[in-house]
Amino acid sequence: MARYESAEIPNALISRFNRLSPDQRSAALNVLTARPKYALALLDAVAANKIGRDQISAFQIRQLTQLNNPDVEKRVAAVWGHFAKTSDEKKAQIDRMEKTFNEAPLWAYSGSAGREHFKKLCSQCHKLGDDGVLFGPELTGSAQHGIRYFLENVIDPNAVVGADFQMTNIETKDGELVSGLLGGETDTTVTIRTQTEKITVPKNKIARRELSDKSIMPEGLLDAMQPREQLELLKFLTGK
Repeated sequence: MARYESAEIPNALISRFNRLSPDQRSAALNVLTARPKYALALLDAVAANKIGRDQISAFQIRQLTQLNNPDVEKRVAAVWGHFAKTSDEKKAQIDRMEKTFNEAPLWAYSGSAGREHFKKLCSQCHKLGDDGVLFGPELTGSAQHGIRYFLENVIDPNAVVGADFQMTNIETKDGELVSGLLGGETDTTVTIRTQTEKITVPKNKIARRELSDKSIMPEGLLDAMQPREQLELLKFLTGK
């Protein structure tokens, strides 16, 4: 379908999207991110809540930005926030780990061990089922996106930083640094949400305020793990 330009194609895919299987949705999104006109129809559907923005993976968002269309890029930035191109090195790492995961005999790896890795590394920011806290993006139900969704976001967390999850850094006039997610703002105060509390800072006490283009998740999260531990964590995240 991506080979042909017709207004009927994006309309047909979008109208049926929520009735499609996960594999069919992925195929549909590959079509909808292949042409600027299709991409704009997709972004209209996201804006109208016909398709949830969480249905679109980091890979597909990057594909949208590679269309080199100013209107698409502007709307992608407005919906998903900061984005950057993934380096060739990280693309190779993602491809390599996806291949390893798909070829591994997952029956030999412990999902319960993966859950313990999640509690140790991820639960301070993410919630998956009954585990964790809701500071970063909710992961419950994310298994439907497949292994590449997790690899893209863990290996290259700064490629696509959701507008709701960009860090705000505030330095007060007395030298305190407050960093976290924007929790609210009035004419006189700014409220920052950290992993443990909400901090309200009077605006007349702010010396510097900036919105970071970095993700709240650090890079290299998997690098500190043994290969077996990596597979156990990925098995738990994907529900395999």
